[in-house]
Amino acid sequence: MSKLPSDLTHGQKKNSMAKVMVVDDEATLTILLRNHLADIGHQVVGIAYSGEECLELVWAVKPDLILMDIKLSGKLDGIATAKLIREGSDIPIIFLTAYTDDDLFERAKQADPFGYIVKPYHPRELEITIEVALHRKAAERQLKSYQDHLEMIVGERTAELSRTNEKLENKVIQHQQAEAALRESEEKYRLLVENLQEGIWVIDQHANTTFVNPRMAEMLGYSPAEMVGRHLFSFMDRSNIEHCQHYLERRQKCVREQHDFVFVRKNGSHFFAILDASPLIDDQGNYTGAIACVTDITDRIRAERSLRESEERYRRLFNGAVLGIFQSAPDGQLINANPAYATMFGYASPMEMLSTVHDITVDPDADPPRRPEIIRLILDADQPIQITNQYRRRDGNTFTGSLQAWQVTDADGQLLYLEGFIEDISERQLIEDERKHQFHFLQTLIDAIPSPVFYKDTDGRYLGINRAFEDYIGLSKDKLLGRTVYDVAPSDLAERYHEMDQALFNRPGTQEYEAIVRYADGQHHNVIFNKATFFDINGRLAGLVGVITDISERKRVEEELDKYRENLEELVKQRTAELAHANAILKAEIAERKRTEEALRKNEAEQRARATELEAAKELIKDSLKEKEMLLKEIHHRVKNNLQVIIGLLNITRDQTSNPEATELLTDASVRVHSMALIHSQLYQSTYLSKISMEIYAEQLVANISQTYLPRSVSLIVAPSDVFLEIDQAIPCALVLNELITNVYKHAFRGKDQGTIEVAISTEADDLVQVRVKDDGVGLPPDFDPAKPKSLGFELIRGLVRQLRGTLTINICGGTEMIVRFPPRSKEEHHHLF
Repeated sequence: MSKLPSDLTHGQKKNSMAKVMVVDDEATLTILLRNHLADIGHQVVGIAYSGEECLELVWAVKPDLILMDIKLSGKLDGIATAKLIREGSDIPIIFLTAYTDDDLFERAKQADPFGYIVKPYHPRELEITIEVALHRKAAERQLKSYQDHLEMIVGERTAELSRTNEKLENKVIQHQQAEAALRESEEKYRLLVENLQEGIWVIDQHANTTFVNPRMAEMLGYSPAEMVGRHLFSFMDRSNIEHCQHYLERRQKCVREQHDFVFVRKNGSHFFAILDASPLIDDQGNYTGAIACVTDITDRIRAERSLRESEERYRRLFNGAVLGIFQSAPDGQLINANPAYATMFGYASPMEMLSTVHDITVDPDADPPRRPEIIRLILDADQPIQITNQYRRRDGNTFTGSLQAWQVTDADGQLLYLEGFIEDISERQLIEDERKHQFHFLQTLIDAIPSPVFYKDTDGRYLGINRAFEDYIGLSKDKLLGRTVYDVAPSDLAERYHEMDQALFNRPGTQEYEAIVRYADGQHHNVIFNKATFFDINGRLAGLVGVITDISERKRVEEELDKYRENLEELVKQRTAELAHANAILKAEIAERKRTEEALRKNEAEQRARATELEAAKELIKDSLKEKEMLLKEIHHRVKNNLQVIIGLLNITRDQTSNPEATELLTDASVRVHSMALIHSQLYQSTYLSKISMEIYAEQLVANISQTYLPRSVSLIVAPSDVFLEIDQAIPCALVLNELITNVYKHAFRGKDQGTIEVAISTEADDLVQVRVKDDGVGLPPDFDPAKPKSLGFELIRGLVRQLRGTLTINICGGTEMIVRFPPRSKEEHHHLF
C-alpha cells in the first residue's frame, strides 16, 4: 500500500525566517518596513521603488514573499506588477497601501493577493498577515503534494480493483457450478440417509450419546432426540454393563473391533446386535469418543455390505462437498458437520468443531436470538427453506451466509433432526449492497427534480416515477409500478399517450409535444411531454423516460393576451372614428398653427442655445467636482502616508532609547498620531468626505490601543453608536477619546490582573454629543485635582474640551467615569469656518 509523503504525516511547523522583498516608492516607508521585518525575524532581500524595477529584481533574489504598495511611480502600478509576477511564479504577494476604495479593491483581488493591509498599520497586524500568507503558501504546496500522491494511489487502487473484479467474476462462476453440484448431491444425500438401514451410534469420551441415526433409534424404540445426551449404560441391563466397560477401555486404547452385544429396548425387550466400534481421536491423538455401526444379527451379511457401501458414498459426498453441510437437533445441538462447514467457521476439522460447539444457537450465529425463529421456519415448512443470515467465525469475525435447511424425518413422519448447508455469500452481498446504494442514490436524484419524471418499458408499463409524478397523478409509486396509462388516465387521453409512445419506440430518439393531462385534483392542465428512449447493456431498446412541464399558466396568459388584443383592435376602431372627426376640426386650426409654429421655431432656437450653454456648464461643474474629489482623496492618502512615516520614526526612536520616561512619551505620541491617522483613513473610505462615523473610529482606536499597551488582560467594550461628526470636531473628539482610554489603560488597573473599560459615544436628548469612558479600576489618586492637572495628557484633555466648547464631568463609581459633553457644529457655524 502506498504511504503518504512525509510532509503530509506531520503537523505544519511555525514559519521560520522568510526572505521578503519590499516594493514602495516611499524611501522612508521602505526603511521602516525593513526594521519592522527584522524585529519579527524576517530578512529583506530586495527593495524596489517601481513596478519595472521589481520585475527586474524579483527573479534574481527569489523572495519567499513580496510586500507591495498599489500606487507606484512608473507605467506599472502594484496590481499590474503583481499579476505579471503571479503569472510566472507562485510567490505570495501582500498589498500594503493607503487606498481602500471598492473599485481598487476589486482590481486588487484579480491579482490573487495573500493579504491586504491598510496604512497606517500596526506592527502586530503586519506580523500576523505575513505569518498567515506564509502558512497559506506552505498549505498550498502541501495540498499539491497530497493531490499528486492521491492520484498515484487512485491509479494503484484502480489496478487492484480490476484484478479483484476478475477474481470475483471467476468466483461467481465457481459458485454457480457449486450450486448445481449441491442440488445434485443434496438429492443423493437425502436418499442415502433416508434409506440407510444400519444403526449409527456416536458417544463422547464420557460414553454420553452425541448422535444416533433414525435407524439406530428405531432399533431401540426411541427417537434420536431421546437418545442424544444419554449415557451408553442407560440402554443395557446390569449383566452387560461390566462387559460394555471392557469394550470402552479398549476404545480408549484406540482399539477398533467388531463384537456382539445385547441392548435393552425402550419397551424392556432385548435387542441382539453386532457392533463395529471405532474410537474417535482428535488431531493431538486424544480420545474424544467412539462411533459404532449397529447391525441386526438377523440380517447380518446384508447389513454389513450395505453399511460399507453406504458409509463410503456418504462420506465421499459429505466430506467432498464445497458447501458447509451440517446436521443439528431441533434444540440447536450440532450433530454433524463436513470439513467445508468447519473451515467456514474457522475450525481445523469437523471433529474439532463438534467437540467445541455444543449449541449452534449460541456459538456460530451472529444474532443468537434469531436462531429460534429460523428453527420455527424450518419446522413449519413442508419443503426446504432458504434465508440469508449473519454468522460468527471462531475468531469473532462475521460473514453473510445463504442457509438452505429442511427437516429429516423417519418413515412415520417423526422428526429426527434438521439438516442443511450454508454458502458464504459475503462478497455477493457486498455487490448487492452497492447496487442497492446506487439505485437509492439515483432514485433520490430523480425525486429531487421538481418536474414529474417517469420511465416505462417497451410494453408501456411504468418502471419508476419521482415524487413530483406521484403528486401529479395522485397515486403512490407502489400502486403505479407495473401499470399502464390505461390504468391511470381517461381512455381518450390514455389512447393519445399510447400512440405517442409507440411512435417513439418505432423511431427511437427524442420526442416533444403538447398534450392535456388530468391532475390528482381532477383538473385538466396543458403540459409539454419531453421523452427519450433508452437501451439495455446489450444495445436493445428497453423503454423510455419522460419529463412533464406544466404550461397551463402560460396558456392562460396567452388567452388573456388574445382577448386584450381583440379589445385593443375595437378601441383602435373607435379612436379612428374620433380622430377622423377631430381631423376636420384640426384642419381649420392648421392655418393658425402655422403662424404660431413660426413664432415657436424662433423661440425654440433660442431655448436650444440656452440648453447647450447650460449642459456645457454642468459638464464643467461635474469635471471640477470630480477633480476636487480626486484631489481631496489624494490629500488624505498623502496625509495617511506621512502620518505612517511619523509613527514609524517615533517607534524607531522609542526602540533605540533606554530611558523609560522617553519610551513612554514616544509611545504616547505614536498613539496620538495614529488616532489622527485613523480620522483620515475614515474620510478616505467614507462616501461623504467631510463626516466621520465615530462608532467605526472608536472600534479601530480601541483595537490599536489594546495592541500597543499589551499584555494586561483588560476588556474594552465599545457600545453601538450612530454619531457622525464634521472633521473640525472629529479630530479634537478623537484626541480626547484617545487620551481618556490611554490614561485608563495605563493607570486605572495598577496592581490588578484584569478589568473592563466601557466606551460609548451618543447624542443626548438636548442634542449634545456625549463621550463616556468608564472603568472598574482603582480610581483616581486622593490628591487628584482636575483644575490643576499634573500630567500632559490631562492638560491636553482640558484644552481639547475647551476647543469643543464642551464640559468634562468626573464620577467616582467603584472605578472612574469621565464624561465629555459638547454641542455639534451647526451648518451656519460650519459654513462660517470656511
